[in-house]
Amino acid sequence: MANLLPNRERRKPFPVLDPDQAACFIRRFERLLRVLGSPGRRRLFDGPPEDLEPALEELEVAASPAAASDLLDAIEGFVERLETAGPKNGRQASVGIGGQDVRAGVFVCYRPGRSLSTGEADVASQGFFDGMDRPPIGLWLERLARPRPWPGGSFEIAIVAWVPPEDRERAMRGCDANGGDSLDLLDDLAPEVGLQLRSLIGVT
Repeated sequence: MANLLPNRERRKPFPVLDPDQAACFIRRFERLLRVLGSPGRRRLFDGPPEDLEPALEELEVAASPAAASDLLDAIEGFVERLETAGPKNGRQASVGIGGQDVRAGVFVCYRPGRSLSTGEADVASQGFFDGMDRPPIGLWLERLARPRPWPGGSFEIAIVAWVPPEDRERAMRGCDANGGDSLDLLDDLAPEVGLQLRSLIGVT
């Protein structure tokens, strides 16, 4: 049966981050950049810690703004532990906000509950995305939410993740190969949010 709702009602845009979300995003992004320049970098790309698996499963079957925010807080704690476990002395590579390397990265969106789990994105990205089309959870930064176009109070959720410059090409191949609609570039899914985030990280 055809969907009789007008397109503008079916596809209301994702709203930009509110001030609290923007502050969380900046804090998480700055910490992520520090860990990417440290020996803890590899752990960001490993599978999710076991203690996060229940929350990840909940996000797939019953995504909500609150559940997504709680999971992102837990992921932030995981990344913070990687940072504090790093060397206390000596040189540590770091990429600053607004730097050239940041300009070469890209934001992608993962949409929970939409994966076909067919593995195309995993294979094409050489493992950057997993079998459920998820980017490495250590790179997850913030969630977007918009009401679904039908009664019931449910929301469509999108998780914003950062793709470092050195992983951009394989991530783009994964997005192109994805057979469903679980992966999008942020600029395609929510262009206004893309502009906001680039402004927040000093890339315009």
